[in-house]
Amino acid sequence: MIGDLLSIPQEVLTHILSILDAPSLVCCAMTCKYIYKLLEESSILGYIIESHWNGVTDSGASSTRSYRDLVQDLRASRRAWIAPRWSLTVSAQVDDPNLPYECAGDTVVRRSNKHLEITTLRNTNKSSENHTKKRALKKQFSVGQSHFAIDPAQDLIILLENADAQMPLTETRIFYVHIRTLSSDDPHPSAQSKCPLEISIPPNIASNKIYGPKLEIARNIVMLQFHTAALGNEARQLRVLIWDWMSSKPLMDISSSSQPGAVLPLPHCNIVLLNTEYFLITSSKNNGSIELYQLVRSDTPNAPPIHHATLHLPSIRPHIEVDHIDAKAGPIETRPLRHTPFSVNDDDRIHVFSVDYVRWEAEMWWEAMPTIVYVHQRVFTLYCAKHSNLCDPPLDIPWTEWGPDNVRIVFPSCSQSGWSGHVHGQRTICPCPMGYDGKENGTIQNDVFDSLSVLDFSIGAILSAKGRLDGDLDTSESESKRMRGSLVPPVKILASDVLIYADDVENRLPCVSCEVDTQWIYDSYFLNADGIVCISKDLDASVLMLDAYIA
Repeated sequence: MIGDLLSIPQEVLTHILSILDAPSLVCCAMTCKYIYKLLEESSILGYIIESHWNGVTDSGASSTRSYRDLVQDLRASRRAWIAPRWSLTVSAQVDDPNLPYECAGDTVVRRSNKHLEITTLRNTNKSSENHTKKRALKKQFSVGQSHFAIDPAQDLIILLENADAQMPLTETRIFYVHIRTLSSDDPHPSAQSKCPLEISIPPNIASNKIYGPKLEIARNIVMLQFHTAALGNEARQLRVLIWDWMSSKPLMDISSSSQPGAVLPLPHCNIVLLNTEYFLITSSKNNGSIELYQLVRSDTPNAPPIHHATLHLPSIRPHIEVDHIDAKAGPIETRPLRHTPFSVNDDDRIHVFSVDYVRWEAEMWWEAMPTIVYVHQRVFTLYCAKHSNLCDPPLDIPWTEWGPDNVRIVFPSCSQSGWSGHVHGQRTICPCPMGYDGKENGTIQNDVFDSLSVLDFSIGAILSAKGRLDGDLDTSESESKRMRGSLVPPVKILASDVLIYADDVENRLPCVSCEVDTQWIYDSYFLNADGIVCISKDLDASVLMLDAYIA
């Protein structure tokens, strides 16, 4: 075999190998020294490996740069994230901090009364000395918005029209979803129809308002979920609508129900898009579970989605119940932003589940220990692919089969479930340092809020923490040890220590924890590819400060 390989010109063999994905390249290199040497010498093959280690794709935006330069950029980014050195940039000071805001890529958008305040955290000219300084502007969009979502890579903002005016409860209420450009407030050129999407809320004797609306964008897909008013002792009904915003075609319109077999089971669930084809639903029934679905694209209006699999969380004790499971993930990136050729690969995104347990004690329910669960998206898409015969019932996967090798569970010392939202790609923030108390259960021990831990689940960070990437060790021994961060060990959560689970729970998903000193105490955080965006309020909560720590 080696003779056959040696007879192939090196340029031709390199081109053939460049068609393979990174895991296949590594397998070839492990079985053949010649391919291993070729992998070390070839910049394009090295770029494929480095991209996989960092969980990114270039989406064809790298054609003007050499692969050697791109590899250096990837290594520099990895070193910057594992070295907690940050240049602080005060980005904005805005009024009324209680109104919603969103961060995607290098853009932060806040609603301020009738305005949307847009802050760009990095200029387009990265070589400029002032590239970390903000560019802030206020824009009054033609639509009075109650909620919005952004995709800076598509110059896209989607706004749910603010319709707070009361209407008779006996009349159908119409809400509008507007597809606009983020830069100019014009109808988006990729939308075939310039008319807004419509949502009808039928008459309700309680209220025809909508509660807790949430918009999410996945390239040409937009999802809106909200609750409608409850009747009597019933729970508020969750409704989820999905459109192809480019064609204005509705793809799904479902509502929660207590009926057996309902797609949205009551009482509690949360929905997150995986990509343009799949989405997940969390359920608090029994021990808690994650259900995986696929959109159906057909001429039949509102065709029900395909249920591929249910992944169960660990078994819990009889007096414990799952109160709610909140699911979050970073933005689905359509293409690289202006200042970088890289965007996050969909299957490398980390999903963060905040599981709130309650316990029955002294004739009433009490809040139990908050739990955060981390899972790679590739686990979900793998189980969707396994359910290839749609005539078969959905896969029913117990925790012991899917969880221990694919999940990381932590118990934060602070009980704010909202922390789970601070995630981008394979990195996420723990609000408190990831110190361990010496026990096997891995409880976070510290309540110091002027520092936080960045958890990195990428292969590159893990290899670097193990000292296996020579390119990351270009400093002194003491400095390189500090830069590598801390590899979080596998954890066996003992049922006798954490009085939630019925049995011991193992979780071995590797990750690296790196502590970051922020100098200030902040109220919340966002992550993007370049650093951490920190939000703080002044003492009387009248002014909000936006600080960006750029790696």
